[in-house]
Amino acid sequence: MNNRRQTGVKAGYLCSGLVYCECGAKMHAMKSKRKGHEYHYFYCSKKCGRPVIHMEKVDDCAINYLHDLLSPKNQELISRSLQEYQGKENNRINDFNTVIQRKIKEKQKQYQNLMGNLSSGSLPAEVVADIGEQMRILKEEIAHLENTAPPEDFTVDQIKTWLQTLKANPDEKAVHLLIERMDIKNKTDINVTSTLKSVLGENGCGDRI
Repeated sequence: MNNRRQTGVKAGYLCSGLVYCECGAKMHAMKSKRKGHEYHYFYCSKKCGRPVIHMEKVDDCAINYLHDLLSPKNQELISRSLQEYQGKENNRINDFNTVIQRKIKEKQKQYQNLMGNLSSGSLPAEVVADIGEQMRILKEEIAHLENTAPPEDFTVDQIKTWLQTLKANPDEKAVHLLIERMDIKNKTDINVTSTLKSVLGENGCGDRI
């Protein structure tokens, strides 16, 4: 790729943990100082003899890759896939609501039983206090259950907005979310594998130089 998109985003070790040497071993980040300048590299953890690669080159590759990966077409595919996944979650949400309602009824029954104990006759003060405390806790638990909501469903537009934000400001979280691994080939080629292969197919991975 000849035209590099310079973003100025260099927050720490952007691709740490994702970079692999041609020998198959992970590459670790390192820094060195020469003549007052600090340089950052990735080196083979097995020290196989293959050369180090500049961290800036790897970071630029990752940023450019995410920019290409999150094209309008791919954003549409990702958004639709996430919506389909949410649709399949409807049964789980219905089960969630059923469980919540059952728990509320159980707590309400316990509360009513305690009310019955209080009205059954003269009780020692410490017993009354204990029952009162149990009733207070049950009321709080019921209120908490009633306010427990299932996971929120997101619209396609909301998902696209989120993806556009990742594209505009790629950071370490975005890189680790969308990139599975980066394989270094003879110090010039970097093959990037996306975490979205199941959604995007081969659009989600490829060579970046």
